[in-house]
Amino acid sequence: MGVRRIVVIVLAVALASSTLALAAWKIADLVGGEGSGEAVKEGAAPGDSIRPENGGAGEAGEEALAANSGEVEAAGYPTGESFSQDTPTMRYVTETQRHQNFFIALAEGRIKRLDAIATDYQPPGDPNSSYLYFTVTTTEGTKHNGTMVLKYEGGLWRIAAVRQLTGELGGGTNYVVPASFEDDLARELVELQEFLTKVAQGRLDYMVVDSVSRPSDTETILTGRVVGIGGRIEQAQMTLRKDYNIWHLTNIEGVGG
Repeated sequence: MGVRRIVVIVLAVALASSTLALAAWKIADLVGGEGSGEAVKEGAAPGDSIRPENGGAGEAGEEALAANSGEVEAAGYPTGESFSQDTPTMRYVTETQRHQNFFIALAEGRIKRLDAIATDYQPPGDPNSSYLYFTVTTTEGTKHNGTMVLKYEGGLWRIAAVRQLTGELGGGTNYVVPASFEDDLARELVELQEFLTKVAQGRLDYMVVDSVSRPSDTETILTGRVVGIGGRIEQAQMTLRKDYNIWHLTNIEGVGG
């Protein structure tokens, strides 16, 4: 076999190998997505963060996600259940945002009744917590089961989260707010202690909203009854305000015992 023929054969083989490698790379790119490198989890909702199961390779993705989150915060847009202000210095803001949709439903007068089903007060190994299991009934007659998580710190009970509510009552927001709003929520927490202590200790039976008044787009006053485990009925008035696009409970009057 001549030298020229051998050279031609070698060049043809090399060209075919390069073509196959290029085709394989394009197929892998199409299957894996446009550089995502992550598999979509079954049942993931639009906008859910999808992260690799293992660390290491996901570090670059984490940095990119953090950068994008910073851009969203700067724009002041809500981003669902991603809580960028989850830090000790903005704890009250973060926790209020976690159950924001529950407060929105209250402020819009869509919640008619809340029934306490059971309370796990200071469970073993978690003495600074209380878990209220409840059912909410809306004005349309639909029912939603949920769990209210209360935390005790610095002599004060607070609502840390409202979990497992479905539909329009679930979820939250993370609007960016000034640090002074944390101080506002801290002052309100002191005013709410009588009511929150009653809830945390399992002395609440149910609450009923009899009337809803909205003096403005940023204030709602709920008038109703709070019934204790012993059957004591208290006429009560609950006031909610909206600041920085966040509804928060400012005070509850007429709740004692």
